[in-house]
Amino acid sequence: MSDSSSKKLLETIAGIGGAAAGIYSGINLIIPLLFSALAAWLAKRFLPEQKKIIAPAFSVQCGYVLWLSLAFFTTGLFNNPNTADVAILIAGLAWLLIKPSFGPLYLLSAYQLLGLCFNSYLFYGAALGSPTHRALLVHVIWRVLALFYMSKVFRELRKRNSEVPVAL
Repeated sequence: MSDSSSKKLLETIAGIGGAAAGIYSGINLIIPLLFSALAAWLAKRFLPEQKKIIAPAFSVQCGYVLWLSLAFFTTGLFNNPNTADVAILIAGLAWLLIKPSFGPLYLLSAYQLLGLCFNSYLFYGAALGSPTHRALLVHVIWRVLALFYMSKVFRELRKRNSEVPVAL
């Protein structure tokens, strides 16, 4: 199988999986998807060229934090322990936006990895088809997307740093 046909097959599988997740999760998927798309459009339009490598990782996590924030505003649960999640994510994203480097990527990756473990644990314990199960599926998907896009930024930053000549 050629690289282009492998890529096409992977895109098809991802499309089918995304459609199935959307049908199952409904509005839980639509909201962070729209917020992430808006963040991606804004990043493409306003980020300086040297910071554009962070755009996908930044956009996915912006969509996620906006979804969480919307949930807090609509439910009025501002004293919820999960508000710490929002604070950590906003701080990490601000740091990444100001200075795209390994520091904020380590913070955000650790945050997303711990959250992924916790959300996966809750996901497997939730009743299939319940509103909680549907929402947790989206949490898991968005955390995996965030980790995937941050791994791409890590690779690009490492590549850029290896191209810098070392003074002897």
